[in-house]
Amino acid sequence: MNQQEQEQEQEEQQQEEPIKQPTHQQLRLKHYIILSSLSLSFLLLAIIHITIGERLNNNSPSRIQDSLRLNIPSTRLKIGELTAQNSLSLSIQTNLTLDLHQLTSSKNRLGKTVEGKLLRWLVAQSPNATLSSSSPIQIYEADNHGDQEPLLELTLLEPFILPLSYTLPSKHPDDNPSPPPTQRTTIALRIQFRAPDRLPPLLLTPALDLRVVIKDLDLRLNPHNGLPAWIARLFTHVSLPHLALQLSLPLPKLPASWTDPSKLLQIDSYSFYPLSAGSTTDDEPEPKVGIRASVSAPNPLQLLKQYIDELDLQMHITWPIPLSIFLLPPPSNHSSSSLTDPQSVPLASSLTLPFLLDANSEQVSITIEGFLLPSLASSPHNPSAPQEQEGSALSGFLNRFLKGKTNDLLIRYRGDQTAAGEVSRGLLSTEGGGRAAQHRFSIGDDEGPKQERVPSLVVAFLAALNVRLQFPGNEHTELVESIGVREMKIDLPSILPPHPHLLCSGELRAVVVLPPHLVGLSSILSILDVRPNVLLLDGPLPSSNSSSLPPQPDDDQVVLPETAFARLFPEHYLPASLRLILPNSTTSSASSQVKLLLTSSFVKLPLQVLEGRTALFRRYAAKYLLHHRRHQSPDGDDDQEGVLTSIVGAFDAHSSIAHTFLVQLLGVDVRGSFYV
Repeated sequence: MNQQEQEQEQEEQQQEEPIKQPTHQQLRLKHYIILSSLSLSFLLLAIIHITIGERLNNNSPSRIQDSLRLNIPSTRLKIGELTAQNSLSLSIQTNLTLDLHQLTSSKNRLGKTVEGKLLRWLVAQSPNATLSSSSPIQIYEADNHGDQEPLLELTLLEPFILPLSYTLPSKHPDDNPSPPPTQRTTIALRIQFRAPDRLPPLLLTPALDLRVVIKDLDLRLNPHNGLPAWIARLFTHVSLPHLALQLSLPLPKLPASWTDPSKLLQIDSYSFYPLSAGSTTDDEPEPKVGIRASVSAPNPLQLLKQYIDELDLQMHITWPIPLSIFLLPPPSNHSSSSLTDPQSVPLASSLTLPFLLDANSEQVSITIEGFLLPSLASSPHNPSAPQEQEGSALSGFLNRFLKGKTNDLLIRYRGDQTAAGEVSRGLLSTEGGGRAAQHRFSIGDDEGPKQERVPSLVVAFLAALNVRLQFPGNEHTELVESIGVREMKIDLPSILPPHPHLLCSGELRAVVVLPPHLVGLSSILSILDVRPNVLLLDGPLPSSNSSSLPPQPDDDQVVLPETAFARLFPEHYLPASLRLILPNSTTSSASSQVKLLLTSSFVKLPLQVLEGRTALFRRYAAKYLLHHRRHQSPDGDDDQEGVLTSIVGAFDAHSSIAHTFLVQLLGVDVRGSFYV
């Protein structure tokens, strides 16, 4: 109880005593401490403000470049569509940081220590900063000091966060390199290519030496909530009216397989088709034969994906790219390294159809449409035309193609403004249902909207396009399915040895199977005349391993079939015709083959008995006299009445395509059996 009473008495005494007020000295001390703290904070923030501005303004560009640490393998790029004004949007997500340690510049140890502690405190208080710029960032070549237009301009679409760090260097940097930055940031840009024609040669150099000019750059620190807002607004904002940096960006080497683009391109499919008749003038003849091809190549964007984490690009190439196609001489006539051979012949004009450039696709596939140039045309009514066309470019192209050999083509960008319109005008419609029905592109005239032009950025890279492309040969080299002589008669006006003079009459009939790629030309293809060079054989055809080439006058190397007895080789071409064989009920509806019947009648042509084969001919003549047909069976009847006779050899022919292009076919192989 005594203890409780004592406590109550003490409480009563305290309540009775008056409250002591702080002395004047105590108040001054308190105010001094508060003002000193605020002054010190102001001083520190002012020093930070001055330090950042001074470091960014006065440090060498190389030190500023070293202070920006970028982890390229972690980068994700999202690229938008390229506009006709040579601009595109770009979103960059990457690990990026500004290492403030690289910006320290104190010479003495004490200054470095103080500066380092100050910057470490800054990073602790403000781990990142917000960057913005109201003016485009201009990028020049390193040796361009403003006397030329910038290569490109970068516009920040929105302010972005720049993470800050302070990393002490390792004592053994080779053994313990600094870890890559882990802070993530996103930068949204719009790139305007101001001088696209200067870009292609720069990309061929080992490194891009650039000068970056930044104007009106605002850097605002993002402090934690510990600092009052008004202090943050006053002392954490740096404005730089002008900042110039020198950057050297090393460019990776292209893989060896990419050094020759011609080895990367491949024609996947192709076809020829007739173009509809239109207005034709002497100055501008109407194109008659259309070409469509699909070309593929490895996606070049896959190379970029090897260096970054992710690439998001789906660019629709909607503008038609006009291309000129040239035919190069065969490899034996020109150097494989020559891409500007003066003997190259203009073959076709073409346009690319819209295609998608997708970073996720391993291949890029481009479809082109065009037409054979009317300059290749020659009149089939010109009596000297066959002789002129024997060595023509189109004849050489088709002969190599039909024999399964490749043709070397040269692809060039056709840069004149009217090129796309001319090709579009030629491809507006087609016959037979129109494999390309209505062309996708409008003509740049008064009748419709203007042609969408290729952006000058793309033109800058296409201007030097000079790519060789191998046009594949026909896989089905047997153009003639069967051949025979209808109503064949052999006359023997002279029986005096040793070489009886024989005359042969009949109608040469051959079934021609067009390659799938030429099926579209069946309605406009005609044969004017033929010149057979064949051997007549007694009995069935020999094995395919035996030679089917008739002997030439000075050729002793060809081994003739054992049953060959005579040679039919007229001195002049024989008139011929070609018509479509309509499918009958027995023909498979699934078959896509188009067959044509070639016919050529001849009367009393010299039939030369082969040297050393007189006895063989006599045996054949005996069978002919005893068993030859007394009457001709109806067309299409395959009865086996008469003497079995075979033909091996080849024929030459003059053909016409669309009554415009005259082509000489050389050495078309033939093999067939028939009954006489």
